Amino acid sequence: MQKTALLVTVQEETAQAAIVQEETAQAATVQEETAQAATVQEETAQAATVQEETARAATVQEETARAATVQEETVLEVTAQAATVQVALCHALPRKVQPNNAVSNLR
Repeated sequence: MQKTALLVTVQEETAQAAIVQEETAQAATVQEETAQAATVQEETAQAATVQEETARAATVQEETARAATVQEETVLEVTAQAATVQVALCHALPRKVQPNNAVSNLR
């Protein structure tokens, strides 16, 4: 009976060891999945950063387009003002008096 009891004990401990081994494997799987989840979380954070930077770049692009429009409008305005000044200067210059033909003929 002692051998039988000892055999039963060994079988029970072997079964428990198998359970522990299976639980250890499951724990390793959980640990690996946790590491993968951390990697996914990090990649998600990086993607969010890229998305923010893309939004900033779009904003900069819009502001650059606005600045180009303002610059173009400024050039047009300055050109118009320069033309106005040029016309005013032309009107302000004394005109050369043309001799009257009747007076010229008298001479």
